[in-house]
Amino acid sequence: MGNYVSNNAVYLSAKRVFMRYNVENRAFKQLEKLNQKAMAAPKHEAEFIDYHKSLKENQEYLAKTTAVDQNLDLKLKDVYVTSKGLTENLKTDKPLPISRSTDYFALGYKESNKVPPGRVSLLQAINFITKHQQQPEVWTIEKIAEENKIKPEVAKDIIDHFRAFEVHMSKNVEQREVQQIQANLKLLGAKSTDK
Repeated sequence: MGNYVSNNAVYLSAKRVFMRYNVENRAFKQLEKLNQKAMAAPKHEAEFIDYHKSLKENQEYLAKTTAVDQNLDLKLKDVYVTSKGLTENLKTDKPLPISRSTDYFALGYKESNKVPPGRVSLLQAINFITKHQQQPEVWTIEKIAEENKIKPEVAKDIIDHFRAFEVHMSKNVEQREVQQIQANLKLLGAKSTDK
């Protein structure tokens, strides 16, 4: 067994040396191949003969095909496509979407609708932390634990180690910004403090 392992280790180290030999040059060659523009497939001789024959017979062909015809251009600008008809007759295998509105994610991600007992979501934690900060005598640790179905020790640890930010607004802040901050505070369940 030991002999096999040592022979295998020698084989693997020799293989590694050959695999890493001249890696940089091989990588540059591959990158150069990717950077080169793809060449069109060569055309058959018959196509060349037909093309040159048509150019000799009609010498104005190339100028005619590359020039813009003003009459056709004006007519093209007058063309409008409108669709008339009933969409009720359309039959699809998949139902069409009922609502195209996207969900608003309060904290930048979608909160789970179901939170198992003994756990709290981030939004729930922020709500009970701010409630406890604002009214500690009303929102006691026992009440928070009972309402959120968590152990009182867990609720105490969360209250002890985490704090919600307090927002102090300056008097020279624009009204639009004040409304935006108040909407965010309302979403999180905190009271706004206007000073």
